[in-house]
Amino acid sequence: MAGLTAWDTFFVVMAIIEVVCVAAMGYVASMMMQTARKGQRRVQPLMREVQGLQQLGQAMANQTKTQGSAVVSRVKAVTSLVKRRVETTRKIAGEVMPPAQQAAAEVKEVQVDLSRKAQVLGDMARRLGRVKHAAESAVASAREDEARETAGVR
Repeated sequence: MAGLTAWDTFFVVMAIIEVVCVAAMGYVASMMMQTARKGQRRVQPLMREVQGLQQLGQAMANQTKTQGSAVVSRVKAVTSLVKRRVETTRKIAGEVMPPAQQAAAEVKEVQVDLSRKAQVLGDMARRLGRVKHAAESAVASAREDEARETAGVR
């Protein structure tokens, strides 16, 4: 370096420092890639678990919907049958039992029972709706998490 001026020496030293910095950045980048690969290997089982939960949630929602529909149709059929029987009972009570007040009291009891049953069925329908909503939310959340993970890995 005998023929180099102070500025030439300065630029040579800066070039050497730059090469060292680039090598350090390359090392840091390779370490980051290793960390990312380790993270990806750790996340894959979780993603499979989330997908399993998503499928389970969908199956539960479908089963709940199917069973809820079956219960509702069965309840409607039973209600229709009970209504017909109540009407028949009213007729018979009106024809057979002269005291109409006694027949009316019995009909009222049946109506109250039907009302309670209808209220219980309504409560069940609301609960089934909440379960369905929760399952749909879980599925949507799992899909969003999966999308975020996929976007973050790439």
